[in-house]
Amino acid sequence: MTIIKMKFEFENKTGYTTERLMRFLGYSLFHDAYVRRAGTLRYPRFHIYLKEKNNQILINLHLDQKKESYQGHKAHSADYDDSFALEKEKQRIVNLLKTS
Repeated sequence: MTIIKMKFEFENKTGYTTERLMRFLGYSLFHDAYVRRAGTLRYPRFHIYLKEKNNQILINLHLDQKKESYQGHKAHSADYDDSFALEKEKQRIVNLLKTS
């Protein structure tokens, strides 16, 4: 399987700290990343790893479909390609940033 991660970047023009910005976008801190439920249940959920450089924020987004399959491992069933759900979530983030 080829893993293609959805990556995009933006300039943080909000003046918010990274953690506050992610809360504004609907994400919660989870270990070393941020997550947002895609529905009412724990899974599926959007999962973001980010990097900051100056005022630029690089987002690495994927969709966790279900809990990790192997006890003691962090690997899980994730959708890394440019699926409709990922594109829709990216657009939601971009739209929120335009209104802030």
